[in-house]
Amino acid sequence: MVMMEYLSRLLVKMQLDPNFNHHAKCEKLGITHLTFANDVLLFCRGDIGYVEKLLEVINQFSMTTGLVVNPRKCKFYCGGVDRETKSKIQEISSFVEGQLPVRYLGVPVTSKKLNANHYLPLIDKIMARIRHWISKLFSMAGRIQMVNCTITAIIQF
Repeated sequence: MVMMEYLSRLLVKMQLDPNFNHHAKCEKLGITHLTFANDVLLFCRGDIGYVEKLLEVINQFSMTTGLVVNPRKCKFYCGGVDRETKSKIQEISSFVEGQLPVRYLGVPVTSKKLNANHYLPLIDKIMARIRHWISKLFSMAGRIQMVNCTITAIIQF
């Protein structure tokens, strides 16, 4: 956990570089990364210079901590990036290109705005749990409490 905090601080520091620009969809919120347990999602513009900046931060992290990225377990995803740039990103990162949309923790990740259809598996999962309780002898207040707890737990997961 401490290691991920250190990586997060390095990525936040990277944003101070005047040459750094956020991914267009992340700029308003200032998001460069998301971490969950030992997973890290990195976001930047689909430009070689910005990818190199991210790789510099990863290399600094590796040199400091001794933890090394396994390129076989990493992928990069692009939206609206030409083939030549994708090829260069693959060459400098050694990561395999993945295809969008991809599911991460049950939620689709894509370069486009998500619509209601993308959330159907999550909604179906919640509804399946609720249907199971209908057969139980819960009071209305008990059902509401169970629904709230389960929805919150599923969404947080």
